[in-house]
Amino acid sequence: MSRRLIPDAATVGLWRLDEAPVSLNPTTISGCVLWLDGQDASTFNAGSPVEGVTVDNWNDKSGSAHHANVKIGTPNYSAAGFNGQPCLHCDGASEALLTTFSFAAPPFTLFAVARYGSGAKGRIISGGGNMLFGWHNGGTWKYYYEGWVENGSGPGDEYAHAICCNMAASGKADFWWDGQPRIIQGSGGSGTSAFGQLNLGRYSGGSEYSDCYIGEVLLFNRILDAGETDRIMAWLNSKWNVYTADVGANVLPATVIGPTKVVVADMPFAHARQFVRTSSQYITVPTHTSFNSADVSFEAWIKMTDLAVNGHLILDTTTGGGGVQWGIDASNNLWLWISAGSRNYSRPSTLSIGSWGYVAGTYDGRYTELFAQGVSLGRYDFGSNADHARTGGNVLIGRSFSGSTYTNGLVADVRLSNRARAPWEIYNTWKGHQARDPAAGFGVEP
Repeated sequence: MSRRLIPDAATVGLWRLDEAPVSLNPTTISGCVLWLDGQDASTFNAGSPVEGVTVDNWNDKSGSAHHANVKIGTPNYSAAGFNGQPCLHCDGASEALLTTFSFAAPPFTLFAVARYGSGAKGRIISGGGNMLFGWHNGGTWKYYYEGWVENGSGPGDEYAHAICCNMAASGKADFWWDGQPRIIQGSGGSGTSAFGQLNLGRYSGGSEYSDCYIGEVLLFNRILDAGETDRIMAWLNSKWNVYTADVGANVLPATVIGPTKVVVADMPFAHARQFVRTSSQYITVPTHTSFNSADVSFEAWIKMTDLAVNGHLILDTTTGGGGVQWGIDASNNLWLWISAGSRNYSRPSTLSIGSWGYVAGTYDGRYTELFAQGVSLGRYDFGSNADHARTGGNVLIGRSFSGSTYTNGLVADVRLSNRARAPWEIYNTWKGHQARDPAAGFGVEP
């Protein structure tokens, strides 16, 4: 269960109840050319591996037979090395595992779930040329593809992380870390150099070995769209328990006051929180300094039982009762209010009681925009003097600051961002989390 606010001062922060799909088969998304799954014991050697056994072969599940079957030293099987889950382990001295197959030049999209161990910290994942993905020389937030795309200064921690990168033939690239965009449409890499053999545990040149644990690797031979990327990242985060395992200075746990976790059978995410108004239930999340700005975005999937109370709130950021507030009123109008001048903007939400809906609101310090089901309901100019920089306080989910109004219904996949997300981002997030037919698997187009 992910109950974390993970801010990124440069871009965006997230707090999510549980937005991961119940299940996802990556091969149903076109272009999957490699799938190494550490939780599938049958893919290691001949199956039924035991703790510490040398891994001669990690079978590819994509159907392309791009197996990781070139071993350097004695990479081994760890039965519980990755948040209690099985994975590949390399010792950081002389162990690595490579694919025989050399992958083509971009475009591609690459996902990985991995972590450093306590020993040597070099590269965990690299390509056949001079490419590194995620981890390098004890640091994180790194992406190099024959040139630096992102040379971040993330902590060289030993926590589990789920990351994603892509590279277009044009040389433009995106890079995400634990669901956070580190860089979008970055340059500096090469769009013409071949990917080559995948190297796990070292640099392809035979150096920079890492003591590392690798849970999963996915490679697609095209650029996935934002909805596809979001779905896979959500699935990996949940599958490998990434958010709940990682604890750092910027990870802020929520306090749940009443709402119970319930199983959701008719949506891609596995669970939601059931809010009961008569029991005064809500969730509070402490804000972080990176959110002390005027820009903000609120997003959530909701399934309301009723709208009986005027000023019905979904989210409420507060600074002693001020800040920016967002919700649905008794007339089914979605609204956003800022304390500076008590400015309010509302639009009919088009949502139905008892049905799942995706709602969003953005504010950039002057303009506000409201969305339902991925579509803009309207944009409004609050005026040049409407800027209201927040200075702290908690984020409340399910009630107002005063406690006079509470939510009644299901709430899931809550996202809070410290910038006004673009309409296309709102649309792609909605499209990527469409309701599904449980019998048909994930993903039903509108």
